[in-house]
Amino acid sequence: MKGSISAAAFARKLNQILHQWDPKELRLPESTEVVKEQFSLLDSSPSKKAELLRMIDSSYTLANVRIRLSSGRYRDERRIVEALHAEIQRHFPPGGPVRAELSGRVNLDYHWVSLIVRSHFLSVGCSLTLVLILLAPMFRSLVAAAYCAVPAVIAVLATYATMSLLGIPLGIGTSMFASLAMGVAVNFPIHLLDRLRHSIRVQGLGEKDAFALVYSLTVKALLFNGAAICCGFAVLCLSDLPILRHFGLMIATGIGAACLTSFTLLPAVVVWLRPKFLYG
Repeated sequence: MKGSISAAAFARKLNQILHQWDPKELRLPESTEVVKEQFSLLDSSPSKKAELLRMIDSSYTLANVRIRLSSGRYRDERRIVEALHAEIQRHFPPGGPVRAELSGRVNLDYHWVSLIVRSHFLSVGCSLTLVLILLAPMFRSLVAAAYCAVPAVIAVLATYATMSLLGIPLGIGTSMFASLAMGVAVNFPIHLLDRLRHSIRVQGLGEKDAFALVYSLTVKALLFNGAAICCGFAVLCLSDLPILRHFGLMIATGIGAACLTSFTLLPAVVVWLRPKFLYG
C-alpha cells in the first residue's frame, strides 16, 4: 500500500493548517463539533470544498476512503481485498449502526479475475471431457480416448508452465490458451493411434512393421504439419501487442509439446501396456 485518502486524514491536515502548521496538531480535533466547524470554513474555498466532498457527503453520513496500491497484480490485490473484507466483517457487522463495503477498481479486478480463474479450470475440464466423449465412439473404446487425451493434457500443462516461467498472468485473453491448445493438440494422437490400429488389426502387420510403416508415412506428415502450425502461430510473437505475442507463443508451445509427446511418450506407453483396442 502506498497510502490512503480519507475524511479523517483531511481533518487532521486541516487542523494542522489552522494551528499554523504545528506538527503536534496533525491530529483529529477532540470533538465532532470542532471538525464540523473547521469543515464549514472551507465554504470560502470552492476547490477545497469540492475536494472534501469527494471524501464525505454534505450531511456527513457517507464517507469514502481511497487506498492506493503499489502493485496491480492479482495475487497482491487478492491478499489486500480479502484482508479488508475480513476487517469489515469484524468491525462493521451486518445490521450494525455503521455499514461499510468495498468498491473501486481493485475490488472489481479481484472479483472478475476470481471468476475467470474458477470458470477457466471448469472450461478446461469440460474440454477434456468432451474430447473423451467424442473420441470414445470413434475408437469404440474409452481407453483409446484416454490415450488420445494424454498429449492434450501435456499441451495444457506445457502452456501453464510457460505462462508461469514468463510471468504471464491469467486474464480474459490468456484464459483461452489452454483450451485452444488442447483442441489442436488432440489431432496428433488421433492420427497416430488410428493408423496403428489399422496397420495391426486390419492389415495384420506385426508390431515392428506396423510402427515402421506408420512412422515412415503418417508420423512424417504429422511432424511437418505440427512444425508448420507452430511456426504459423510463432509469427505472432513479432506483434507489437502483448496479447498477440502471448497467444502465438502459448499455442505454439502447447502444440509442440503435444506433437513431441504423441511421437515419443505415447508410442512407448502403447508398446508397454499393449491396449486391446490396438492389439485385440
